[in-house]
Amino acid sequence: MIRSPDGQTIVFDARPNGAADIYTVRADGGEPKRLTDNPAEDHVPCFSNDGRWIYFSSARSGQREIYRMPAEGGPQVQVTHGDAYAPLAADGKWLYYVKPSRPYRIWKAAVEGGEESVVAESDMTTPLNFAVAPSGIYFSDRIRDPHRPWLRLYQWSDGNLLDLAPFEKTPFLHMSVSPDEKWLLFTRLDLQVNDLMLVENFH
Repeated sequence: MIRSPDGQTIVFDARPNGAADIYTVRADGGEPKRLTDNPAEDHVPCFSNDGRWIYFSSARSGQREIYRMPAEGGPQVQVTHGDAYAPLAADGKWLYYVKPSRPYRIWKAAVEGGEESVVAESDMTTPLNFAVAPSGIYFSDRIRDPHRPWLRLYQWSDGNLLDLAPFEKTPFLHMSVSPDEKWLLFTRLDLQVNDLMLVENFH
């Protein structure tokens, strides 16, 4: 769930009918507007930095790629051609994303599409463990210690990577950073339990 740059609209994915589709809704509430209806999974959307476009992941080509459409809905154009997932369009020039196979690294390509390159040699804990902020991209990474991930920052200003702090426990799924970059919000999996069930009178 991502808010538009002007704060007026929220874009998100939902599965009311099975496969995920992209929706928008006013930030102050109202009826959601469905923007995609492809049988494939359309998910993990984000706005461009000027709010004119929505980028999202889809497997409609047979593998996960990133597509772009107008923020109000309309034609959906494939941008990447190399297995891409979870887009971020933060600075108006580059589209940042993750490939869905290990190791999870942050990649970039021009917002209009084109040749891609690795932003940082990293090993993110999951492909959704990153967040965009005014100074750069925050993400969790196992490259320093496979058993204790670190919070790292890729800086827009010079492209350098900063090691900020280790996590006490491994982050799980999404992250978010406050506008003043003083707070990091993330989920973590403290306990995972699997139950063994018995079905009586099965036959």
